[in-house]
Amino acid sequence: MINNRKGSSMVSVLIAFAVLMIGLSIFSTSIYSAVQTIQVANSLNKRSDAAFYEYYTNDPAGSSILNAGNKIYLEDEETKSFSLEGDAYQQETEELAVYYFK
Repeated sequence: MINNRKGSSMVSVLIAFAVLMIGLSIFSTSIYSAVQTIQVANSLNKRSDAAFYEYYTNDPAGSSILNAGNKIYLEDEETKSFSLEGDAYQQETEELAVYYFK
């Protein structure tokens, strides 16, 4: 009988293959998630570009006034606030609304 076996057993090859497959599935899942995130970001970017293009190329007279001549107070999460004085306008596109102040 030969007691010196060289090479690897079938069990060790199967374990190495299983570890490799687990690693590849984790990698492919992260790539798929990243691609979906990029697609959503590109969609939002196109929509906002279209809204700003429409805002800058159309007549603002078609905008609806939200608040005329009053102060508007805004606060953030840390209770830091500021105010804007003047007219607030809203111009809506197909999917977005653009707010601006004069």
